[in-house]
Amino acid sequence: MNKKNIFSILISGIFFIIGLFIMFYLSKPMSALNIIGFSFIIAGFILYYFIERKKKQLFIFLLFLSFCTILLIIISVFFLFKMHVFLNTKQNYFYTNKILPILISYDGIRWQTQNSGTNKFLCGITYGDNKFVTVGQNGIILTSHNSKKWLKQRSGINNCLSGITYGNKIFIAVGNNGIVLTSIDGKIWRKHNLKTIYELNGITYGDKKFVAVGNSGTILISSDGIHWEKQNLVMNKILLGITYGKKEFIAVGDFGTILTSYDGIHWKKQKSGILHYLWSITYGNGKFIAVGNHGTIITSINGKIWIKQNSKTTYELNGIIYGNKKFVVVGNFGTILTSSDGIHWEKQNSEINDWLWGITYGKNEFVVIPRK
Repeated sequence: MNKKNIFSILISGIFFIIGLFIMFYLSKPMSALNIIGFSFIIAGFILYYFIERKKKQLFIFLLFLSFCTILLIIISVFFLFKMHVFLNTKQNYFYTNKILPILISYDGIRWQTQNSGTNKFLCGITYGDNKFVTVGQNGIILTSHNSKKWLKQRSGINNCLSGITYGNKIFIAVGNNGIVLTSIDGKIWRKHNLKTIYELNGITYGDKKFVAVGNSGTILISSDGIHWEKQNLVMNKILLGITYGKKEFIAVGDFGTILTSYDGIHWKKQKSGILHYLWSITYGNGKFIAVGNHGTIITSINGKIWIKQNSKTTYELNGIIYGNKKFVVVGNFGTILTSSDGIHWEKQNSEINDWLWGITYGKNEFVVIPRK
């Protein structure tokens, strides 16, 4: 092997590695980064061919090009399917005939199950006006004054509802196709059509305003829940959760995305130090804590510098809340974690194997909803 061979292999190899890294580690399915990564791979082969001038290598290049194209399509379809499941873009993937349980606990350690009365998966839950309200598949809404007996309310829609919050004496639920529902009492709901087709995944209340987040970097703000303004962000991130604390909004999303804002209008991207999806975030005891895929837990006291903590699990963590002087996290396969400081975590026995998706705190008790 002469110097020319070494040079051609080295140059083309660098392009191959960069291309594969972009395609399979940085990019999202069907995104522009896939095209960029693929272009690097093609460029690597072209450079190798022009340096070596061998027809055999050109034939191998064409074969590899065809293989990469097929592989890219398969991987993209697979991940799109997976994303549809998690992001509610298809409502029937988690359909089950089993009546799903609702978990309640006064201390976050000992848990008991209650009958939800529904087999539809639940995605969001909140507490306000002396009652619990949970939302989910096919526009289902359940309310309870004691967390034990749940009543089904009419939403008037068939969209999947992903998030709900309470503030300014009003409940607001958000979901697929930019749907927003408002209610004063949790029983009678009013639909509002927004100028967005994207899924809304989370919502919070703070600083006398509601802020909702969703796919394609969607951020909407409203002072009354009826009139909404869309914020123009030059980004294509999937925003999954949002909270308010220390006079600051913090949103989390795909690939470790963290955005901060003091007014809900001007947003700044922060470095999380991770590339996993972050599904939920809360504020309590002077710190922000976000949770996500592969047992990810990160903490911050200012929303800017984030520290990864040891959760002692690799399961997906989907929800978090602060109450009764402790943080409680819920996740797949019945995972429940508790911590008083957000650093040291203990696993609790939920005695079920369902995917736990949301959690809230009210009336001195934690209430957890399942999704599967």
